[in-house]
Amino acid sequence: MDKAPCYLACLLLLAVAAGVSSQDAPCEVDLKGLLEDMDLSFAAQAVEFGEIKLTQTDKKTLFAPKNDAFLAAVGVLPGLQFTTLLTNMAFVGEVIEYHLVPERLVAADLENDAVLETFIKDRSSCGNDTLTVKITDDTVSIEGAVTTATVVEADIEICESIIHIVDTVLFPCPEITPIDFDRSPKPDGTAAAPAGDMMDSGTDEDR
Repeated sequence: MDKAPCYLACLLLLAVAAGVSSQDAPCEVDLKGLLEDMDLSFAAQAVEFGEIKLTQTDKKTLFAPKNDAFLAAVGVLPGLQFTTLLTNMAFVGEVIEYHLVPERLVAADLENDAVLETFIKDRSSCGNDTLTVKITDDTVSIEGAVTTATVVEADIEICESIIHIVDTVLFPCPEITPIDFDRSPKPDGTAAAPAGDMMDSGTDEDR
């Protein structure tokens, strides 16, 4: 008779412990894998090219273009071909950083005419490094220097960060140019050399 209450108490303690363990489990961040699972394979490759990663405590916002957006981007810039988007790591890396904002912004936080700083900041090869929010009725658009994208799916949470899916690739610059894609300045404070060798040349082994 005495064993039954003890048995039930032990089960209760185990259940509580399991619940606490589940709540304390760290949020897993696999941005590339998440984008692939959402059928955003081109955006997934872009974040890999841009070496964009999210930690469990990061509070960032990514405007992730649909696959169709990358296909439609061909020809938007002079000389922009589909192979450029698949192989030009420096260019694609800059482009995807233009879609990343260093703060958590759900749809309700986006206000008309708000200017958003992006991750390329002063590394932009042409000086353009901000996005502008435009809201018309219930439509939220993100205006870049060259193109404008519409948010087609909002508020996808990944740990502390937010993803909004957009229908157009945003370009910071009106042309494809070799860019400085070194995120850290040299010890002497001078700029790194342009990443021209990362353009559409070389073998896979070279990359």
